[in-house]
Amino acid sequence: MPDQRQQAIKQAGLKSRRAMVWLRDHRLPADPVCYTIAYEYLHSERPQFKQQIDALDIGDADYLDKIRSVYQDCIIKQDYQKLAMSGDIGNQYVSEILSLLLKSQDKIHHATGILDAVHMEIGGSAQAKIKVAEKNSEPLDSSTQPVGNKDDYVAVAENANKDKLTSALDFNGLKQSLVAAIKYPENFPISILRINLDRFKLFNDTNGQFMGDAVLKNVVKTLQNQLKGSDLTSRFESDEFIVLLPKTGVKDALPVADKLRNKISTLVLKKKNSSVALKFTVSIGVAEMKTADAFESTLTKCKTALARSKDLGRNCVNKES
Repeated sequence: MPDQRQQAIKQAGLKSRRAMVWLRDHRLPADPVCYTIAYEYLHSERPQFKQQIDALDIGDADYLDKIRSVYQDCIIKQDYQKLAMSGDIGNQYVSEILSLLLKSQDKIHHATGILDAVHMEIGGSAQAKIKVAEKNSEPLDSSTQPVGNKDDYVAVAENANKDKLTSALDFNGLKQSLVAAIKYPENFPISILRINLDRFKLFNDTNGQFMGDAVLKNVVKTLQNQLKGSDLTSRFESDEFIVLLPKTGVKDALPVADKLRNKISTLVLKKKNSSVALKFTVSIGVAEMKTADAFESTLTKCKTALARSKDLGRNCVNKES
């Protein structure tokens, strides 16, 4: 009996680790929702659920949105007791991992409690729509009276949160900097560029994560070298970046975006001990933020423009309609 339990514990641990690897391979955040999706995808006997996941394109700008929608439809609305992660040993490991991901929750010992806690974490009803633009975000607050000058946001950006791999601003760091910028009317309009690496999963799968990381680092380096010191570069998602161009309308932002696109398309990487040239491209959506409260709506416009660039064959730039 003890041997059986030890074997069950080992198997549960392996399942949890496989779920975390699945998240990495699909470039999804290790949050409670995505972890649950990964665990169920790998370890449940639910072909319809798996077909919905397989039908998604990891390169789509709204991939994470769609993953969360599948979570709402196929997990929140289903019988918790039918989940693959149900069971004493499964609950033990899943509760340990999700208690770390949820952070604010104590250990949870049953699948029902786990899913309820995840649902509370993301908020709203089973029909609530979770937007990528809202991750880690609260409405920008520009109500505080500015102290200093219109370029103070540059200093804020230097000390703001950074992405560990590329050293670009992370999304929260970008918002910290933007809060400082929007206090000054002189910084408007602000153009936003939403930049997505074309077919990055295929590149990663073909050439390995080391080369994929090299691509991400080189893209950020190129963006920073080509932009002015007062422009802001951030890594938004695994293969997506956001650039802010203060004091720049969309008309002037378009040639900047196309210059960035063209420069990135000329970059060449080579594997060690290989003469094969590896190249990559980006698609870009551009929109103009005219007021301090328009950040998320402008991001949405960028997302639409980016989708248009992909529909037109990728490696191009489009603006808000």
